[in-house]
Amino acid sequence: DTNASTSRAFDFANLASEAISGIEVYKTSRASTPAGGIGATVNIKTARPLGSPSVASIGFKEVLDTSNGNLPSHLQGKNATPEISGIYSESFADGKFGIAISASHQERSLGYNQAAVPNGWRAINAGTNDWGSVAPSQRPGSDVQLYSTPQNPNYSMTGVQRQRDNGQLTLQFVPVTDVKATVDYTYSQNKIQSKRNDLGVWQNFGGDVTKATWSPGP
Repeated sequence: DTNASTSRAFDFANLASEAISGIEVYKTSRASTPAGGIGATVNIKTARPLGSPSVASIGFKEVLDTSNGNLPSHLQGKNATPEISGIYSESFADGKFGIAISASHQERSLGYNQAAVPNGWRAINAGTNDWGSVAPSQRPGSDVQLYSTPQNPNYSMTGVQRQRDNGQLTLQFVPVTDVKATVDYTYSQNKIQSKRNDLGVWQNFGGDVTKATWSPGP
């Protein structure tokens, strides 16, 4: 998150679900947890090799995001993108030493189109002959007096590509009974690239020509 320097919040989108073994939520303060939580303290638990069954697993998925196909070809990414994840956890020396490694790599291509009027609509009272008003001669058969026109219609097309990598390494050691040492290392990287095309028109309201069909009534 490029705004992380102005906030203490953590973006959970940076962590892959494969790397999480559980979450603990403490609604009241505890001496063993860091201070500073207003609503609660959230403890994100990664895989632990000691006290857990041995596990070795790898998974692969192919993701198709159909929104990518709604873009012009020069804004599109890959139609199908891979996601791969794996975990290995094992204990040794009669449960005195353990190691757990997990990793994931995800890619995603997507796109979205938007139509908007960023600067809003201009309300016009035709009877005042104000800037932007349409003369009665240009509105045959209608005595409409109050109407609105868009200030700047805009249409945009945006293509987004994302690559996310996560890795966790956990080492545990029990030198004596009731003493357990744990060392964690977590790597997280989330890259996002975007390409955007905009087409906009700024209405200067210099003339009073209209091709609209005007309804009767005020």
